[in-house]
Amino acid sequence: MELELDGNKIFGASKNPAELASDGPSVFYQSFSVPIGTRELRMKLRDKEDQGFTTDTVKEVKFTKGRVVAVSYLAQKGGFIIK
Repeated sequence: MELELDGNKIFGASKNPAELASDGPSVFYQSFSVPIGTRELRMKLRDKEDQGFTTDTVKEVKFTKGRVVAVSYLAQKGGFIIK
């Protein structure tokens, strides 16, 4: 998984799937301080080891003072979710 903010890579990591059958979610936790304003957030996910990124999504996110943003990926809900 990779995250870019305004074109700059801010996170990149990989992890094997969880659970005994290796079909569970991979969970990442990282916190960042982000300048106030509307920013372009690019989220990339690779769910097959032998391929490039299988999901690549760009969204505009408005960051305000004190706002906490969480990014999740849920295929059954259409991909990346920003809360």
